[in-house]
Amino acid sequence: MVIEKPTLEICARAYIGHLANEIIKENNHSLTFDFAYMIYRIVASDLDYPNDLMEWYEISEMIDELRNGDIPLEFNENDVISRIKNEAGKYLIRD
Repeated sequence: MVIEKPTLEICARAYIGHLANEIIKENNHSLTFDFAYMIYRIVASDLDYPNDLMEWYEISEMIDELRNGDIPLEFNENDVISRIKNEAGKYLIRD
């Protein structure tokens, strides 16, 4: 019996699943943002922005605007947390 090494994509998506699970359990907003950024970095660098994960790019942009923006926003921290948790839940359901 030959066991094949998993591809980088399989490993990256499995790690995204792990991070999504951590997001669901987490109640600290700062840590939730950190986990979301970790997912975004995987989406950007390891997976080269696949269409099914582009939501994480949008989430990272929202976090950046919250943390660094100086213009009024149409969303607040709780809105972004809700979106992150929702997207994490959707990822876990489909995989």
